Amino acid sequence: MNRRSFNLVSLFNLFIFTLAGCTGATEPKLPELIPAMGTVSVDDKPAAGVTVRFVPKTGTPGNGSSAVTDEKGSFVLNYINGAAGIPPGAYDVTFSKFEMPDGSAVSQDIQPESVGAKQVIPNQYTNVPSGKEANVSAESDFFEFKL
Repeated sequence: MNRRSFNLVSLFNLFIFTLAGCTGATEPKLPELIPAMGTVSVDDKPAAGVTVRFVPKTGTPGNGSSAVTDEKGSFVLNYINGAAGIPPGAYDVTFSKFEMPDGSAVSQDIQPESVGAKQVIPNQYTNVPSGKEANVSAESDFFEFKL
């Protein structure tokens, strides 16, 4: 076998082993998830397009969950990989919404600050601690936030 043939065979074997390793991958095991939803209002009006983030407090498993409110201010929380729900536990809740100076929405695929968009949610609610908290359980799965 000449050197060129040996290199091609080695490359082919590497490809096959890599492909075999990829097909055996399993999805990460998700923690117990509670289906949870709620509403957000600003000045007693439904708040559309607000990103709601549940940030786990110490002792709560997982990475939290998030959602974007619809035109009625309603949201349904999603965990990583789009799985519906959130692990039970205690959370700080933050809120964010950016708009262009003319009041139009900001495209989801760009950094809002890079195009001059402004945060329209009061700063006190955009970072932890926001003063808004939630304790998620099977008995407590609906949350109403008034900003």
